[in-house]
Amino acid sequence: MEAAINPLLAELSSLVADPVERPEEKKRIIQRAVDTAGQLTGRTALSCLYWLDETSETLQRYAFNEAARGMPAEFTTDPAQKGSFLIGIARAPVGRHVKKISSDLDRQRIYMHDGCEAAYFVPVCVGLALKGLLVIQAKKAGSISRTESANKRIETLLNFVMAVKLEKSPQGHIPGQPVGPPPVPDGEVSVPPVG
Repeated sequence: MEAAINPLLAELSSLVADPVERPEEKKRIIQRAVDTAGQLTGRTALSCLYWLDETSETLQRYAFNEAARGMPAEFTTDPAQKGSFLIGIARAPVGRHVKKISSDLDRQRIYMHDGCEAAYFVPVCVGLALKGLLVIQAKKAGSISRTESANKRIETLLNFVMAVKLEKSPQGHIPGQPVGPPPVPDGEVSVPPVG
């Protein structure tokens, strides 16, 4: 895990140090993190990252590994597409494992790609705000670990992805932080500059 994360952290630090916004570099680093998520599960596992749109009614594909090339570009609440179930997971505070789709109670509602039998669906959050869904699927039933250490690895990757995504905002400030001059300490008077 460390061998996969350390180069990504080095790239993130170079992004943070650079005063210029580089969206193509962000996308490339997030792509590498999504590739790594698939590799943590197995060499043939698919890994695909979706962002929720502003209405939280559509999941839009952002990055995917080679195994996930045929994954839908978006999921909507259309029942025929099985998107409602995935959108529901994206809005949930916890992920969803599928050990073997043929024996899962929700098998008729879960989208499984190209004969995949096992899956892990992980909501992507910033604090308490739900932002998207990481989909990991594998052909072999039971091949996606449910151990706490495996889950922590994926969570670490997702935290990294969100750090890259939010590294700089288009307005030049950190989202959620106040915009404007720094606050004046109690007892001091702020005098606007003359000019």
